Amino acid sequence: MTNDIKNREITVFDYIEGVKREAEAAQYLNISKQSLMRLRKAGKIGFFRIGSRGVRYGYQHLTDYLIAVAEFEAMTGGPK
Repeated sequence: MTNDIKNREITVFDYIEGVKREAEAAQYLNISKQSLMRLRKAGKIGFFRIGSRGVRYGYQHLTDYLIAVAEFEAMTGGPK
């Protein structure tokens, strides 16, 4: 990954594109819905709150998380 990608300006359209519900986002990340909820509550993945209970994940939220995981694995030499 280059610094150009990490430092680019993020717009609202990056988050709106491909907005997913919790179950869809978990499937996209290949993790359980419960694991995704734990990540969200720990502040490790971004999300939108829709009303008082609804949660949605944008494409950029998901890719930011995947990039962070890949960087962690690269630094530590393996999966988390």
